[in-house]
Amino acid sequence: MAKQIKRMIRLIVSVPLALVFVIVIRVIRPFILVRIGAMRSDRIGHFVLETDLMLLEQEHGISPRPRRSIDIWYAPEPISNRVIYEMWKRVMRIWPNWFMVPVFRLNNLMPGS
Repeated sequence: MAKQIKRMIRLIVSVPLALVFVIVIRVIRPFILVRIGAMRSDRIGHFVLETDLMLLEQEHGISPRPRRSIDIWYAPEPISNRVIYEMWKRVMRIWPNWFMVPVFRLNNLMPGS
């Protein structure tokens, strides 16, 4: 019961914040592109290999990031390895799930995402 109450409170707090954040992202889009992505964190192989491959492609110019862009990632639960998660947080912008899942969903619901 306490877990459900905690989840509801988190939802009540996160959705309005996420809506404001999505609106801000849409307003600044002509100047700065904000890209939001979900990492595949439920399997250790995908969590390590796909993330490392993406970082290497960006580093070597195979898949370059747009100049004026910000990448924000989140790792959905379950996270297969917390140590690797903390290592990725050092080199990537990884934001918490409680905030980014509603942002991701609201952004995808709006036209032009």
